[in-house]
Amino acid sequence: MTEPRAFLVGTAKNEGPYILEWVAHHLETGFTDIAIYQNDSDDLTHEILLLLQAMGVIQYYENPAPRGTNQVKAYSRASKLREFKSADYAMALDLDEFLVVKTGGGRIADLEAAAPPFDLMMVNWRLYGSSGKRLMSYRKQTERFTMADYPMQDNSHFNAFKALFRPALYDRPGIHQPQPKPGVTAAPRITNGSGLLPGQYLVKNYNSTDPGGQSLAQINHYIVRDLDTFIVKTRRGSAHQDDREVGLKYWALRNRNFVEDASMKPWLPRMFERLRALDDASGGRLVRLRRQSIARHKEKFAAVMQDPEAQRLRKDCLKFEGLVPLIGSYKDYI
Repeated sequence: MTEPRAFLVGTAKNEGPYILEWVAHHLETGFTDIAIYQNDSDDLTHEILLLLQAMGVIQYYENPAPRGTNQVKAYSRASKLREFKSADYAMALDLDEFLVVKTGGGRIADLEAAAPPFDLMMVNWRLYGSSGKRLMSYRKQTERFTMADYPMQDNSHFNAFKALFRPALYDRPGIHQPQPKPGVTAAPRITNGSGLLPGQYLVKNYNSTDPGGQSLAQINHYIVRDLDTFIVKTRRGSAHQDDREVGLKYWALRNRNFVEDASMKPWLPRMFERLRALDDASGGRLVRLRRQSIARHKEKFAAVMQDPEAQRLRKDCLKFEGLVPLIGSYKDYI
């Protein structure tokens, strides 16, 4: 099986605890080139990305842009990179979004082999809740959070999708789908994360159904993480809509702890091995920086919790822990 060249772009702001895991997973998924754009971080995100770049693992760029436009600006800049233009496939994901290929060996080549020929694949989100975790932890998010939204299985349940697409037909990545390339008149071949064809599922803007149950691929979206991390997130708003309120309503609607989803589990050992190899190549500096970044996030949480409004928000959020039963052991909250 020939491995395609695959380009991944992401944007980061204060994602220090999660960068290494995100990069390791997507290298194992088959992305051959990764570019990350960062702005205004103060949690060692810059230092981690700088080190990964020095090691030749990623391309890293600082991403100055007017307020609320960082993501679109990053994707426009990424579209000018040689690695994007020459890739067989490209994708844009946030640092809390993980492409999970559920066929073959879990790589893009396996997805390509299992799906009908495509120029654009609409891969739906699977929202993950807090899994009852309340405290920040040094453990990886992909092993901590296993409770998720109900599986997609009909034409009435819409979910947002992200696009895996061929740069030859598209101008640049978009937040959910790429921008068409001027002058290209050929109709793109489109499928979804179950290998269904248009007409077999429904599309509304950047949301779609998947009666095939996301059988080939899904985007694991760790949108809230644990409660304490979420409380810190409320102080910086949405990743790409700076003015959007992130508060109790956001938590209540997105903290989906309805059923267990083990789609990531088969790939965890391989991802952890890649992570260890990257850390060894760095002389232990990558994991050390990650732990220091988590410590900074814990300090941020302690500072935020001095605010009575944050204290009330955390107390109110505890009422919306989905269907996860209350657990008595301390270890079950980390």
